[in-house]
Amino acid sequence: DGTGRTASGARTRTGEQASEAPWSGREDCWYLRDTLWEVVTSTKLGVMRTTSSPPSDRFEIDVPHRELLDQVLDKWSLLVLNELCERPMRFSELRRVIPAVTQKSLTATLRRLERNGIIDRAVLSTRPVVVEYSITLLGKTLRPPVEAILEWAAEQMPLIEQARRRFDEFDEVHKSPEA
Repeated sequence: DGTGRTASGARTRTGEQASEAPWSGREDCWYLRDTLWEVVTSTKLGVMRTTSSPPSDRFEIDVPHRELLDQVLDKWSLLVLNELCERPMRFSELRRVIPAVTQKSLTATLRRLERNGIIDRAVLSTRPVVVEYSITLLGKTLRPPVEAILEWAAEQMPLIEQARRRFDEFDEVHKSPEA
């Protein structure tokens, strides 16, 4: 994305001057493993710029982890998992309790969750054939981390709303006339 870090950890964009940033040198930053960082080093001949992977002593979110989180923690997945935590349900029941989801989105969500072992799909031998979805033991292990994130969001919502208002106000003041 064109973002880099100076040797001291200051974040820069490729092509910009390196400058200290408020988060330079912090140990609690997350890095994406597939991102290359620009490292600026002073030498006798001037400034040398190289790109490298982020330091390995940092907490990293690997691509497979990011993909998994994208697949099991999206908007519809959370709603489906919330319903299936209560009891197994048929497709039509899920559509009824989550009315905003389209048939196509619900089908894709159920397939993703099933592929990742989060839910089971059982075809019941009845006439007509009935398909029932239930959460797996693996799926049930998602509840504590999701609850922790929701608790964090509830605690931090006033600060988040304040930041959104500041951002929106700044954006309104600095809007370009062409927009």
